[in-house]
Amino acid sequence: MSNESEADEAADGAEEQAAETQADDVEATETEESEAGTEETEAGTESEETGLQRGDFVTIAYTARTVEDGTLVDTTDPEVAEEEGVGEDQEFAPRTIVIGEGHVFGAVEDDLVGKEVGDTGTVTVAAAEAFGEFDEDEVRTISTDRIPE
Repeated sequence: MSNESEADEAADGAEEQAAETQADDVEATETEESEAGTEETEAGTESEETGLQRGDFVTIAYTARTVEDGTLVDTTDPEVAEEEGVGEDQEFAPRTIVIGEGHVFGAVEDDLVGKEVGDTGTVTVAAAEAFGEFDEDEVRTISTDRIPE
């Protein structure tokens, strides 16, 4: 796992896209901001003094891609979604999570702890820690007729 500054987005555990990424490590970049906004933090709340902590609600914007070839796994950025031609009928917007509650990969949660509102970064999540190593025996093909709407 590596952590780099100057990135714009973070990884999310989008299980519906696990089949695309099981064999690949996932690299994600993140931006976080408190649910109450930066005005509250600038006013001198505890979050400003100690950084983000487990149990804090944060709103994050992220894009997750595979390390090997940069295939898009998930994003909250409508511009990235449009460029990639995905989710024309979906809404793309930052997501609010609770740090430490498993809403995103553990490596991303660990990276968020201690960060300040507005910080950015990059987190690389190993395949085993993301969706698990690819196992051909676990791949199932089903008809779309069997998937409820």
